[in-house]
Amino acid sequence: MTRAVAMAGEEGRVLVGTAALSVASNAGLVIAKGAVGLATGSLSVVSEALHSFNDLLAAVIALAAVSMATRPADDHHEFGHGKYESLSATVEGLLLFGAAAWIVFEAIKRLGRPPEHIPALPGIIVMATGVVLNTLISAVLLRTAQRYGSPALRADGVHLRADVVTSAAVLAGLAFIHFGAPTWVDTLLAILVAIVVVVEGYGLVAHGVRDLLDAALPKSEREIIEEVLRNYQNGPYVGYHDLRTRHSGRRHEVEVHVVVCQQLTVGEAHGISEELEETMHKALPNTRLVVHVEPCDEEECTKLLSRGQMPDRCKRREAEATPASLPEA
Repeated sequence: MTRAVAMAGEEGRVLVGTAALSVASNAGLVIAKGAVGLATGSLSVVSEALHSFNDLLAAVIALAAVSMATRPADDHHEFGHGKYESLSATVEGLLLFGAAAWIVFEAIKRLGRPPEHIPALPGIIVMATGVVLNTLISAVLLRTAQRYGSPALRADGVHLRADVVTSAAVLAGLAFIHFGAPTWVDTLLAILVAIVVVVEGYGLVAHGVRDLLDAALPKSEREIIEEVLRNYQNGPYVGYHDLRTRHSGRRHEVEVHVVVCQQLTVGEAHGISEELEETMHKALPNTRLVVHVEPCDEEECTKLLSRGQMPDRCKRREAEATPASLPEA
């Protein structure tokens, strides 16, 4: 087993294990919030149970997505399975829209006839537990997502981070009700949960659809790529053009045309491509670079070579065989 394969296997185990942790925690919260919400008649707690149920679905989807995305390319998916993660983030966002619609519908019905009494203490206990647990789990998810560039785990972490905010708001509202506030506060809190859920869902859908439609990488990542290419220019090669970028799940997909001196052998040109690919991966991890090598066909180069003379660009390449310092990731 090569070192690269071993690292990929370890990465897959970390991603799947983190996603499984999220599934377990969300399952427990769904049961607890649902039971308390139905028993006490608190719409805000029921809404949080529904929010957590969507988190559970998101965690299950994320678990399935990272399990699929870490598989190597095969005959049916020759470019790998990375877009399963982007697809999962999109589906999770759409699920949140559905949850928000149900919450608002129930809240509007209840605003006309708020309940006379809501036992707040059980809800306070389950909401406080949810705030603590989701704070810890979301931190683990987002840290792992950032380390490995996982859209699915990022989407799951965003779900739980929003759940912390809404649970804290519901917790505060239930505390007010416990000390004498009117019960319609519970309904307003449910609407607040719905608003947060809509905003959260929009962000996930926009991010997932962008990757599915092969949108270019963000400016910050593209600048790293262009800096690597510029540092190599006039050294191993004389120019580049037609730079294209996109995401495929956790991986950055980059294509570029590199112009080299016509005097290079096929082996030398191939060596430049491999060196550039390795350097790009160090500067921006999880990057797959495809290099198209082209001979310099500028008029100056063509004329001089036809006379048996060396173009200045080829001379410059010989004089600057070692590229400039390269950017760090």
